[in-house]
Amino acid sequence: MPTNMTTHIMHKGKKMKKAQSVLEYAMVIMVVAAAIMAMHVYVQRSVQANLKMLEERVNAQPAN
Repeated sequence: MPTNMTTHIMHKGKKMKKAQSVLEYAMVIMVVAAAIMAMHVYVQRSVQANLKMLEERVNAQPAN
């Protein structure tokens, strides 16, 4: 039969595991967010390059 001290330690262990799980999820979310922010820079540059190319094509066409 578990004593009050044993029960307290068991509950503390469960809380520690839950806290660890929450921290692990938070870390995963932070890594994903950082990856999205890094990708944003490259996507933005790509879109700007495509728009610049389109602008040059439109400006190069003779006006009728």
